[in-house]
Amino acid sequence: MSSWTVLTLRGTAAADYEYSRRDDRDPWDATADLTAALDADDRVRRWTTADSHVYARLDGSYPDFGGAERLLKRCSPAVADAVVLRANDTTDTGTARYYPDPASGYSNDSYTEYGAEEGATGKIALAVMTSRHGIIARDPFHAHAGQLDDEYLDDGADRLGGGEDEIVTDGGVDTDGGCVPVDELRDLVDGWEAQYQKFTENGDSDYSEGVAEGARSAAVELQNLLDRHTDTEDEDPVPMADGGTQGAIDNDFGDAERTPRERLEAELDDVGAATHAGLDVGDVAIDLVTRQPLMILGKSADTLAEHYEREDFDLATYKQHPYLPVSVDDAVFECAFVGGVDDLHSFSRTYDYPAGRLARVPFELAVDDGGDD
Repeated sequence: MSSWTVLTLRGTAAADYEYSRRDDRDPWDATADLTAALDADDRVRRWTTADSHVYARLDGSYPDFGGAERLLKRCSPAVADAVVLRANDTTDTGTARYYPDPASGYSNDSYTEYGAEEGATGKIALAVMTSRHGIIARDPFHAHAGQLDDEYLDDGADRLGGGEDEIVTDGGVDTDGGCVPVDELRDLVDGWEAQYQKFTENGDSDYSEGVAEGARSAAVELQNLLDRHTDTEDEDPVPMADGGTQGAIDNDFGDAERTPRERLEAELDDVGAATHAGLDVGDVAIDLVTRQPLMILGKSADTLAEHYEREDFDLATYKQHPYLPVSVDDAVFECAFVGGVDDLHSFSRTYDYPAGRLARVPFELAVDDGGDD
């Protein structure tokens, strides 16, 4: 029985990293330097990599969030954002904290799970952070290890500084095992669904309800991730024992006779405004990964293929794009971040986004057709 601390570090885009050898959004250089820094830090017992993220397990002599936050500050030039997990398999609890600005050491979101099943401590808390912030939070040291450790280490250099007490001896590298996230996600979905059922049946307290809700959130988000690239066939109405069709009791006869696809297409027609497919210059959209608002300033390319030919940059497989509704036929839009009132005096850099990563914000639906409300 023991407790442990695991960090998830997402590498900074090249354009935002001081020591990068290129000027694009690829985080390879920052990720490579992170591996070199962690490999030279005696606070780190083991580290590994996956999907432009670095995962580090701290030495047992750093038993709280403070040690992790000090390491975050040291590595912050190369870290876009981070999650820290503190887990304990004696009490079966796990707390995950999200750090949007690692240099500050300040966490703006956290989640604690209770009563975790054996072998799954901390995984629900990590899944909640993943679903809320888009960072792929994991504890690979109790499951799998990464595949790119040697390549990152060969390409990286420890440029991140640190005091005399911070860079001491090699922390050790674990490169055994394969990275099979899809299989792991399937197992986690099954485990979280079981947790949800368990605590729903015993939902006689706020504690049980909270655990059930966390398990349900984790299961749903990860199942969605597994299902996103699975094409589904149109389904005919399900026959009922009385000869009718499922749904006839709750719908008008005409609706009940239509296929699910026809009913959904009719509902979309009733929205009354351009939706995702209607993204255009001047629209405000939400980045589906970071959930930040963006202003669409122009169209960079009609397709991802056209953008790739001109810019030599692959938006189709960049970061989380393979897990989003991003296709090669997507238009590419030039966007700028929309800040709060305190940021109105400045203007962010512009970035190219595929349409599949953007959700349009239909402000015109805030008023009725007459515009009086």
